[in-house]
Amino acid sequence: KGFRIPSFNESFGLPTTGYTTTLVNCTTYAAFCAAHGNNAYATTQYSLGRTQTGNPALKSEKSTSWTLGAVIEPNRHLSFTVDYFNIKVKDLIGGIAASTQTAALDQYFRNNGVVNLPGITVKPQIADVQFPNALPLPGFIEYSYSNADSQTVEGLDFGANANFDIGPVNWNSSFEATYVLKYQVVRDDGSVER
Repeated sequence: KGFRIPSFNESFGLPTTGYTTTLVNCTTYAAFCAAHGNNAYATTQYSLGRTQTGNPALKSEKSTSWTLGAVIEPNRHLSFTVDYFNIKVKDLIGGIAASTQTAALDQYFRNNGVVNLPGITVKPQIADVQFPNALPLPGFIEYSYSNADSQTVEGLDFGANANFDIGPVNWNSSFEATYVLKYQVVRDDGSVER
């Protein structure tokens, strides 16, 4: 059993913004593009800010892990190991899932800028100078860290060690490898990333 407390940034961090370049799909959101006369404001790429803030209400991540292994030593100079490991983490601290961002933008475009997702705020960019009364492009998606996800990792570790005296020289060699059987994150919206 294990745990990880939230970092100072995850709990109390000031807003931090990163930008991604995106484009409005004028087929899906034809009404938005038409309201802007299908001009460059609505149809060209723009920068969308993703602002993340600390959350003092975060809980600690909790984990359960176990391993099972074997050591084979045919002689004192040679050994082989194989280990199975399984790690599960609950209340994984993370940001916004890609599917949640997509849902927030979908609500923004379909509901005239209104987004009803808990903990998510979408702020508009400056208005289109040609169509100042039309819904502006989304400028920032704001959200906090949350304990929404879980993670599972399992796999096999392999190792080999050799130690031989060759005259005045002692020769040592080792080999290690990991084979990951499963690595998945289950997001708060039910989506699974592998």
